[in-house]
Amino acid sequence: MTSDSDSNAGATPASPAHHHGHDDLPPRRPDGSSRPAMLVALAALAATVTAPYWTPPVYRFLHLRPPGVEWQARQDVETGRLVQSLSELDRRLAELTDAVAKTNKQTAGFKATEAGMETQVRVIALLQLRGMMRRPVPFDAELKVVKAFGGTFDTLAPLLESVESYSSIGIPLELQLRREFAGLADMLAYTETRPSMVHWLTNFTGWSKDPAPAEEAAHPERPSSIAARAQARLAENDLHGAVEILAALEGDAAAAVRPWLGQAQARLAANQADDIIAEYVATTLGRFLNRT
Repeated sequence: MTSDSDSNAGATPASPAHHHGHDDLPPRRPDGSSRPAMLVALAALAATVTAPYWTPPVYRFLHLRPPGVEWQARQDVETGRLVQSLSELDRRLAELTDAVAKTNKQTAGFKATEAGMETQVRVIALLQLRGMMRRPVPFDAELKVVKAFGGTFDTLAPLLESVESYSSIGIPLELQLRREFAGLADMLAYTETRPSMVHWLTNFTGWSKDPAPAEEAAHPERPSSIAARAQARLAENDLHGAVEILAALEGDAAAAVRPWLGQAQARLAANQADDIIAEYVATTLGRFLNRT
């Protein structure tokens, strides 16, 4: 009993601070101790915000290249190369455009020259054909040349087709046709006086009778009369009128006049082709001279 009380009596009583666990807390600082931390935070914030403006000069001064700056440098190099490539491409494209323009101009000149040469050859071929058809000589070679160079245009082609059968022998002139028609007129008169097979059978069987007035009125014009009218037209240099008159012949008279009539029609077609060729040549040469 005594020992326990003595030991308790000798112990020092605990202080209130030790009793509440405040021995480990740091001493309280004065009120102005938090200002340096705030200044440091503001400085860091300012440095972060203004970093894009002052960090590049600092890196260049210190010869440092951060990853972002190095990547930007590579992008600048690639952009420069791309711009240079585009410039080179534009230059080559301009050169190519100039070359194409020159080539087109030269091609147009060649085409114009070629067209002019073809026109000249066509004109020469037509003039040669015209000269040969104006004479009673063959013109088959000249006609082939005209067809080969496209000289048979719309108005001329039908006329050349109508005279093509005479190209190997030639077409008589109007003077020759007038001379030959004199003998043809005698032949037509002979066909008129020559009795036909029907007339001979009528006389043989005794069936002859005097024609009625209506039959005499319906009887066609005699070949000799038609020949006389055609010869009068030929004397007036009207070959076309003579051909139209002789086209009314029938029977033996028509067969007798058919060869001469074909030559006369060919001569008319040749004369018409002559006029068309002359007009075409004059018009074509006029355009060609104005162009040059």
